[in-house]
Amino acid sequence: MSTHDALSVIPDAATISLIQELTTAKRNGDAEALMRAEPLFKTTPGLREVVYSIAAGTSYAKTQGDRSRARKLKYEKRYVARARAYLKRRNDPQFEGISNSDLKRICGNRPVKDPTNPERYLPALERSRAIEAIDIGLALIETGRFVLSSG
Repeated sequence: MSTHDALSVIPDAATISLIQELTTAKRNGDAEALMRAEPLFKTTPGLREVVYSIAAGTSYAKTQGDRSRARKLKYEKRYVARARAYLKRRNDPQFEGISNSDLKRICGNRPVKDPTNPERYLPALERSRAIEAIDIGLALIETGRFVLSSG
């Protein structure tokens, strides 16, 4: 296939715009727009399948993106819970002589309530993972996105 032949199969802007409009209509459940496009679906082989496939893919991607954001927030809340437990002990005179890394290890092994499920506790962590989790939580607290709640 020559370069000229390959370029001839690239749809023009009007075709792309039409496919975008039909895809949006399908995603939004706009039956009228799809009924108006019925003659196009009948005369253009594969158009219906392309529009439905793109609409399904876009909807799936949006759903996955929402799940991903929710999952990230869930982990961030857990990191912050561990960091708050560390800060509470860091300010406690009983833990005054302990180095930061040792205190983080201790806090990583102690039970901390899971902020996403109040009936559960976060699992104990090994030293390096505890230090990493608490450091991430401290950085998240510094951003100001996670404020202390009263209670």
